[in-house]
Amino acid sequence: MDDKRVRAVLRGSLLDLPYRSSRVVRIFISSTFTDTREERNLLMEEVHPKLTSYCRKKYGLEYQVVDMRWGVPDDAADDHLATSLCLQEIQNCQRLSTGPNFVTFLNQKHGFHHLQSSIPSKEFDELIQALQTLGQDHSLLNVWYKQDTNCIPPVHILQPISSIITEYKNKTNDAINKWNVVQLSLRQLLKTASQHCYDNKKMTAEEKHKYFMSVTEEEVLQGILKTATKPRNHCLCFIRIIDDIKRHLNHNKAWRFIDMVNQEKVDEEAQEILSNLRDNKVLNKMENSNISKKTVKWSEEGGISKEEHSQYLREFGDIFYIGVKQLIDKAVQDELKLAHDELYLEVLQHLTMAKERCSLFHGREDILEQVATYLCGNSDEPLTVYGPSGSGKTSIIAEVARQVPFTYKKDAIVVLRFLGTSPASSNLWRLLKSLVTQILSNIEGDLNSIPSEFNKLLAFFQSLIEKYDKHSSKPLVILLDSLDQLSSDFGAHKAQMVTKKAWKKCTNCDVYIYRV
Repeated sequence: MDDKRVRAVLRGSLLDLPYRSSRVVRIFISSTFTDTREERNLLMEEVHPKLTSYCRKKYGLEYQVVDMRWGVPDDAADDHLATSLCLQEIQNCQRLSTGPNFVTFLNQKHGFHHLQSSIPSKEFDELIQALQTLGQDHSLLNVWYKQDTNCIPPVHILQPISSIITEYKNKTNDAINKWNVVQLSLRQLLKTASQHCYDNKKMTAEEKHKYFMSVTEEEVLQGILKTATKPRNHCLCFIRIIDDIKRHLNHNKAWRFIDMVNQEKVDEEAQEILSNLRDNKVLNKMENSNISKKTVKWSEEGGISKEEHSQYLREFGDIFYIGVKQLIDKAVQDELKLAHDELYLEVLQHLTMAKERCSLFHGREDILEQVATYLCGNSDEPLTVYGPSGSGKTSIIAEVARQVPFTYKKDAIVVLRFLGTSPASSNLWRLLKSLVTQILSNIEGDLNSIPSEFNKLLAFFQSLIEKYDKHSSKPLVILLDSLDQLSSDFGAHKAQMVTKKAWKKCTNCDVYIYRV
């Protein structure tokens, strides 16, 4: 696991929490389809079975591959959900997989440019205005994009294909051809309009680019460029260049390996976007050790031939196997280290519980507003939320923990404990030791300075809170739920853990004590 993610957990962040106790290696394969058939066949026939056996025999892990190019449900294609399904699967792989979760093939084909399934209505109006200014007919956009005012803010939704081309679900050639003509026209209209908006400073470069983006590029953004973790621990990139492909553009299979306009000439616009993605963005984000680049010659059999390119394919298979295997080995070794890190496991348990509570949380805006006011205020007293059993206090604490970076300070350290839910949160001595260990870990304090005798530990905790401002510029928020769940050992129900003097001196430290 990335050190960055470990630090985020110890900082109390609920964003991008690691999935606990995953026993799966789950890899999303991203690429255009027509130019990678031989590579994919080799993976299916030889490499994936070897990795399946390796994972099972050495670690007891299940090896899974997600390749959406094998097909999506017809309903998803009809409702334009194929791209969103791909992105959801990438997120699942990132959440579940031990080690590698994303492999991309970036060759010489930018690939299919999908239509935006929804467009913010304000932006849609700008696009229509741009086409009117250019004197272009925009009626097709009005037919296929309808406003959904139930969304806030409203959006224009791309209509299901079968709602307009009624025979589309029957997959007749006529219906498919009709849709192909329509989507090409819609795509060109959106590209023209967005370019005009960008040129007139009514749209950012990022807003414009989504109308020029391919499915594969969007997958790479999700899988590599926008990931919060380090790609070197989870991603591999394979680049295969047919260096003489432009000499064979008249071949009837050339379109499979490079973007072409009407299968006659190279689509220079798509090639420029691909080059920027492959040779700049990805190379700048990833380590060289995670990138494999090979150059081959065109085969008259059809670009890449199993026979003529046997050496290349064999090398590719070996590199894929070794690369994935190394990422799995490293991930398992890292997890074994964390399995003995009591503080990390303790904090992760409480954050995971909070995240589960947050997924079901609704309302209570008045209480959350009072908490936010307290956070941003100058009170030198703890804030107590109280109420009868079952009134939802624990869920409120969970939501507060999630909202602290947004309602208070982005860099705040959140120390969260749902008391009584773990051995380290059930006993006052263990609790204090866990709290001070997490705080010191975030300010690079000396963990060896933590005393073991209870009274000294209590004094150490009070002193740490009192002097916290001197150790760190990052605000500290401590959330304790259900103090009554502490055992009575060490006078837990009578102890005053933090003196008022400490509160008054520590203007940068806010502590919430939640109790029944």
